[in-house]
This record gives sequence, C-alpha cells and structure tokens, in this order.
Amino acid sequence: MVKTKPIKPDGYAKHLSGDWNDVPEWAIKRINFLEEMLDYNDKQRCPLMEKSCPAVGDLSCHTIKHCYPYLCNGVCGHDEIYVSERMKTLILEQ
Repeated sequence: MVKTKPIKPDGYAKHLSGDWNDVPEWAIKRINFLEEMLDYNDKQRCPLMEKSCPAVGDLSCHTIKHCYPYLCNGVCGHDEIYVSERMKTLILEQ
C-alpha cells in the first residue's frame, strides 16, 4: 500500500517541520482535505486569484478580497462586497 503524500509538505512553520513518515495516514488525509478546502474557498472568494483586480488595477484579486474587501465592486465575477454595520442597517431599512 502506498502512503498518502501531503499536498504541502513544506508549507508550514519551521517548528512544525519534520518527517512525514511519523504522521499517521489518517492525519495526512485530513490535512490534505483541509488544504483542498482552503484552496477551494479562496478560489470561490477570489476568482482571479493573483491576477490584477479589475476594480483597483495595481493589486491582485486575492489581496483585495483578503485585505481591502471594501474596494471590491464585483467585476471580478464575485459580487460579495464589504458592508459596514451602519451601511447594513441603512440597506435593511430601505
């Protein structure tokens, strides 16, 4: 039987590094699943990923969605925009 290989064997902090042979098979599968879900969620949230954001231009879609969500206007194909609590209240009142 072939042991499952981790998706990101070197993608963690140095103090978490070690021999993947010491990690149980179920744990590697679970880590791989979680890594896939992180990638999936990121692609859903930031459809253009590292390409320039059409709304801003000089920053990537990924950067805008994670650091400056209020600058997103949905032209990237994802129409989730940042709304403050005050704006949310105003929208719900109308």
